[in-house]
Amino acid sequence: MLQHTESLPLLTRILSEAEHFRTTREVLDALCAHGPQASEAAPLVRRLWEDGALADEHRIRVAHALWALTGDAERVLPVVRENLRSRKWSQWYAALSLTEALGRSGAALAPTFREMLAEGHTPARAAVGLWQVTGETDETLPVLLTEWSATPAQRPAIAACLADMGPAAAPALPLIRTELASSRRHNNDDSTGNMRYDVPTDVALQKDCRRVLAGFGERIDTPVR
Repeated sequence: MLQHTESLPLLTRILSEAEHFRTTREVLDALCAHGPQASEAAPLVRRLWEDGALADEHRIRVAHALWALTGDAERVLPVVRENLRSRKWSQWYAALSLTEALGRSGAALAPTFREMLAEGHTPARAAVGLWQVTGETDETLPVLLTEWSATPAQRPAIAACLADMGPAAAPALPLIRTELASSRRHNNDDSTGNMRYDVPTDVALQKDCRRVLAGFGERIDTPVR
């Protein structure tokens, strides 16, 4: 794997020469992985950010890279807020990913997540997002516990959130134990789709469930089914 000093000049060159945003997106993702160590690429990212012709669907990707390289939360928050309301899955999901990266730096997004909860708009994701930017469990934990059963597809995101909550996640322990003991995976709905795309998510779910239990001194070794 290329290390930082080896890959950054290549990434910046590709970014400056890319003609299609698909290539640009891959470079931006790589720069996000480098984080502040790739700050020398920030001028190129800022140039993209200031491009008036940049499509709205791409701006959230540039915002993530800009945050990763510069830590400038104030600049990217309006774009995150806008994309949390997007009806396009890719933009909405990218906004959630950036929310997770922002953490408490995204505290100004709390009203948006509360509005989403009030409207019943993706309540599991809204609750996770609200916890990530505020750390408040009184509002979010009851929603997460309800959504665990109501929307099994959201269990991976919920479990990751619970694992980070620490002792506050105690009310979720029965659900976590049941999940790990189940022989039927959360995303097995008898559909004929290609389940191989769901395997990494399910593995992550089980890993995070074990993290929750480990926080309380418990351990369950369950093979992946």
